[in-house]
Amino acid sequence: MKKIKIIFVGTDAIGSELLRSLSRLFDVSLVVTGQDKPAGRKLQLQPSPIKLTAEELNIEVFQPIDINADLSVRRLANLNSDMLVVMAYGQILSPTILSIPKMACLNVHASLLPKYRGASPIQAALLNLDKKTGISLMKMVSKMDAGPVYRQFEIPIAPSDTGQTLTGQLAKLSAKEIPKVLLEVESGLAPVPQDESKATYCGKISKADGQINWKRPVKEILAQIRAFDPWPGTYTFFEGKRLKILAAGLHEGTGGDPGLVKRDGIVCQDGIIEPLELQIEGGTVQSLHDFINGHPDFIGSRLN
Repeated sequence: MKKIKIIFVGTDAIGSELLRSLSRLFDVSLVVTGQDKPAGRKLQLQPSPIKLTAEELNIEVFQPIDINADLSVRRLANLNSDMLVVMAYGQILSPTILSIPKMACLNVHASLLPKYRGASPIQAALLNLDKKTGISLMKMVSKMDAGPVYRQFEIPIAPSDTGQTLTGQLAKLSAKEIPKVLLEVESGLAPVPQDESKATYCGKISKADGQINWKRPVKEILAQIRAFDPWPGTYTFFEGKRLKILAAGLHEGTGGDPGLVKRDGIVCQDGIIEPLELQIEGGTVQSLHDFINGHPDFIGSRLN
């Protein structure tokens, strides 16, 4: 039986497990990913996680600056593919690209559509204290994340989940379920239109989104810390330096002005959070106790 011929398009690490899974069952003839980007203090060029996975699997890699450029269109069209599967790529595909595969262009989105269309659905679910999330496989259309959905798969969100742990769970879920749905699509599975009246959106995250506003409620700040792990992280400022709060819990106590540092935690709008792991700019990760020992003037200070 001839294998389905697939072009895989993605950049972020969440798609790596899916790419491995697809390569075992289908003919993944090409991987399209973002260009190498400078990273680290030395700004050395680093390949995307998807490029590294493709090289590990000995799959040809294509890194166009613009996937919709004429050269890219010709290269993709010449592959005579059955499906184009996208997960966390970062560029919007033109109608010309969407028309290339024989069967369909498909997108794996990390939310239960039509909820959280856009660039940061995992973080949005955590910020909004949702009890569940999941993945959706949809047929791509010109409008962002608005195509009809073939299948959805749910997972619960635990109180301890972070952006990092939830991304890992959704990556595994995609690798397990999506290949089976592609076979259903080949057999004629019809997608179901989304309910536009229930659509919500989430934008790109920036480093500035990680700054803590101590006038907000405790539960919102704790959600922010969970959602933005590992990037962009959550932070405040102490003595003119960025102070990251990598993990925190709720402390039983109230009182004081927002941003005031007490021995047992930091005052918020309606309570106190206890930082469990902190890292001052240029320093190492420390517990609250160790940080106070090294910075005794932290107690009684007022954080921005």
